[in-house]
Amino acid sequence: MSEIHPKITEVLTATFKVPAAEIIPEATMDSLEMDSLAVAEFAVIIKETLGIDADSDSLLKGATLAEITAFLDGARTARTARTAHAGHAAHAGHTLRAVHTVHVAGTTHAVSTASGVSETNEAPVGVGR
Repeated sequence: MSEIHPKITEVLTATFKVPAAEIIPEATMDSLEMDSLAVAEFAVIIKETLGIDADSDSLLKGATLAEITAFLDGARTARTARTAHAGHAAHAGHTLRAVHTVHVAGTTHAVSTASGVSETNEAPVGVGR
């Protein structure tokens, strides 16, 4: 089970006084008697506690708690992937700045031994890239 589901349960029971027995995968915000204001507040709490932007309009459209949990899990996974990608891109940027130009037998070679990247430029020595 995801770590999102217990957080949803906690928010619904503690903040909105929804009985725990009613928090089942098939429940909707409507079946839990959550009006639009409560759903908007729920979305704000989710953003503050989990860092996930939950669009309250999509939560009102009859989504079940199982669907909401899956949506939030997917959003969290995507956010984690973007963060990891951004970190990798930042690392790649540092690697690219470490590229050195080597002159060998009349040709210019750009070599980065850190990443194993090697690029050859057939321009004569002294001709800029």
